[in-house]
Amino acid sequence: MRKYRSLVVWQRAHRLSTGLLRATDLHYHPRSRAVFEQLRRAALSVEANIVEGYALSTPLQFRRHLRIALGSAAEVECFLEIICDLEYLHRPVVDELSLLTDLSFSRHLRVPLPAPRSRFQQVHDATSPLLAPVRDARRIKVADRSRTEALP
Repeated sequence: MRKYRSLVVWQRAHRLSTGLLRATDLHYHPRSRAVFEQLRRAALSVEANIVEGYALSTPLQFRRHLRIALGSAAEVECFLEIICDLEYLHRPVVDELSLLTDLSFSRHLRVPLPAPRSRFQQVHDATSPLLAPVRDARRIKVADRSRTEALP
């Protein structure tokens, strides 16, 4: 179950999460509480979604969770910009965290992913390599005939 640790994108997301948690702990102020809390949640969500998608062991679910992680990474970028503008963290700290965010996700998560398809298309797409074993193995009973036919 711990094989996700070999993923470079997880390693960088983990560094981002721990760095962000340390930075927000060191610079905590009551006025920054709400934005820091949201920033922490977003950073932890990036890492957690990578692990969850990997653990589900299907390429479709993994891609889905990587997209969610990418959305959370964009949220981290947005909050870092707000925090920098409000001077809740020093500029060098924000720059370092922004660099970690960019390195983690621009190369690894911004790969072109196929557009999401409807459930009907996923099940009935005859060209999908993910469905090849299912397509070849399953047989359906035709209602008006007594024989079986392979799925197209």
